[in-house]
Amino acid sequence: FYTVGNLGDVDLIRGDLTSAEHRFNLVAEFAKEVDDKELVAECEVRFGELAFFTGNSAVAETRYKKAIEIAEKIGSTEYLTRACVGLARLLIGERNHDEAEQVIDRITQLAADKSAAKALQLQESAAAKEAAAKGAQTRAQQALAEAEKARLEAKKSEEQAIALNKEALQSRDAAAQNLAESKQKASV
Repeated sequence: FYTVGNLGDVDLIRGDLTSAEHRFNLVAEFAKEVDDKELVAECEVRFGELAFFTGNSAVAETRYKKAIEIAEKIGSTEYLTRACVGLARLLIGERNHDEAEQVIDRITQLAADKSAAKALQLQESAAAKEAAAKGAQTRAQQALAEAEKARLEAKKSEEQAIALNKEALQSRDAAAQNLAESKQKASV
């Protein structure tokens, strides 16, 4: 059923909203039948996207927030992140920059947490390999390379998160300037 959902995403991109909704409903029904909470969270994200593309902001926000709630309960960082990205995009579009900034901060933290967890996992893996090899130089070099790769990935994720935050702040500042200009024109 993941393929059906992916085909629904393609329908959404192509603008065939009826077909996308139909496919998403099929996946949602299946997810509920088999009690797959992660798939339910994925469906909520997809229904949020559908609502976003159809201009139904209230439904999109509700769906994204429901996906966030489910993803938090089951510990799905992937769908928590996807739902937060969708919600942030929606809030920026609605010029709700304060709430958007909070969501973006959360995305930044999720990226940092995931990178740190990955780095720790790679470091533990490197330590285990080193102990098993009892100092074999080749394995130790491999472990160091993996740890460096993880460090670089963590740095890249942090830089991406900082860039996203910067973009959000620029959008907020532009919106505030537009609002001030609109108020000034209205008072004239």
